[in-house]
Amino acid sequence: NLIIFLAVIFLIGCAEESEKLVNPPQIANTIHLRFINLGGSAESRTLELLNNEKIENIAYATSSMSINPPADSTIFKVFQGGTLEYDYRNIYRFRIRNVKYTFLALPRSLNSPLGDKNVDTLLNFRTALTIPTSKDEALVRFFNANPDSTVTYSLRLGCPNGMQVAPFSAYKSVMFQGTVVKSGTVAFSLIRSQNSQTEIVNLYSAEIEPQGQYTFIMSLDANGNEKMLLLDENNLESDALQEATVVEERFANIRTINLSNGDVEVGKLSGDMITAGLAPDYVDTYNTTEACGSEEPDTLLVSSGAMIDTVSATLEVLQNYSLVVFSGTNKLQSVLVPPAPNTLEAEGKATIRVVHGS
Repeated sequence: NLIIFLAVIFLIGCAEESEKLVNPPQIANTIHLRFINLGGSAESRTLELLNNEKIENIAYATSSMSINPPADSTIFKVFQGGTLEYDYRNIYRFRIRNVKYTFLALPRSLNSPLGDKNVDTLLNFRTALTIPTSKDEALVRFFNANPDSTVTYSLRLGCPNGMQVAPFSAYKSVMFQGTVVKSGTVAFSLIRSQNSQTEIVNLYSAEIEPQGQYTFIMSLDANGNEKMLLLDENNLESDALQEATVVEERFANIRTINLSNGDVEVGKLSGDMITAGLAPDYVDTYNTTEACGSEEPDTLLVSSGAMIDTVSATLEVLQNYSLVVFSGTNKLQSVLVPPAPNTLEAEGKATIRVVHGS
């Protein structure tokens, strides 16, 4: 009797499993799509899909909320005020489950010999299938939606001399795979290249959620000025697209800990003075110094009498650093201690680090 009872349970379990395998949900029910209007003339637009389903009246430089498409394949048409501006002319097939698609209406390049066209492309990208396994990491990428084809941009992590998140990208260039960054409050720098000249556009700050996926989008505002947008791809609401936050205060904080045998002075190669006349065995207060002002690393000059030491580092904005100065044999030795890493594992705990100066 026990064997029969177990057999019945086994058969029931298999039947339920088989039902899910035999009748999986349609792909359309497992994915989401949003529409971002970056077409020319800065007017509202409507995206039409299969069966006359519409995402209507999306203002310029804004996003719709995310919806399930009407079927596993669809058409796409873009209208402005009832006038057809763009017809995809093909059937678009959704082949991958459990992803989020972003469709962007984009104008023809401003420098095109074919002339102006408010919408000549409906470009799309989707969330990655593989996300970072660490709960402290996320994916970030960059998309250049500035129709000026003479301009390219590069996105850097932190200051302009930081790690490259995206190489110099031309108009409509898509990064299909994002760059892994730490979650939390993260700074990013954008660099513009035009006519063989590079310059820093701005420094931005973003709240990056663990295992999130984000896309920075460089666009133009209604007056033709550069405007950086940030898309939270996991957010299904219309507020997923926001103007990126510009960091106005571009400074870092450095305190000097003098463990050498004489008074020390600390400055930057650029001439910025950080501390002067700090006596042995004293800890200075935090002093501010410029950060993120150049594409080159910062160089700190540490001196005591005739002895000089240099420290090369990338100082991140609004971060606290400790510079520890030791006495060597007829020389100075300096160690710049970076900010403690902000990890979820360290939440509610103290972080202890050891600096070995010998």
